[in-house]
Amino acid sequence: GVMLPAVLIYALEASVDLMLELGAANIEQRVLELGAQTRALVESLGGSVVGNWASPTIAARFPDQDCSALARALREQKIVVSARHGNLRISTHLFNNEADLEQLERGLRRLLFA
Repeated sequence: GVMLPAVLIYALEASVDLMLELGAANIEQRVLELGAQTRALVESLGGSVVGNWASPTIAARFPDQDCSALARALREQKIVVSARHGNLRISTHLFNNEADLEQLERGLRRLLFA
């Protein structure tokens, strides 16, 4: 038979315990707050967000910018985003915080206003 690595099972248990301790409603509220902050950040830099719904995943566009090139350049700065269907996909989750959004803002500013 196949033996599962015990350390991964313990890590999974700890992750589930943390999520249960925080509560699904609190996690949802936090990731939606981060999504709203990300939306505001994109718009403050002259970008637009595709769709008008609350989500922790944002599809952004910036005038006269190649989103694939932006995504590559941001990844070089250790900012994890992706390009999807001509948009810059920015996805936040529970493990993100405002410092991550500040890093994203600095990275985008360097690229958009260089």
